[in-house]
Amino acid sequence: MISYKELRVLDSNSEYYGITQLKLMESAGKGVADFVNKINSG
Repeated sequence: MISYKELRVLDSNSEYYGITQLKLMESAGKGVADFVNKINSG
């Protein structure tokens, strides 16, 4: 598990490399949806 401070550093680094907060949230949401679909179809 990472701390809030570590998460903020990761977020800042992603923005530096051109990955927006919106893209991070979209990616996280897709990951959750894919996982839920996988466990519900099995």
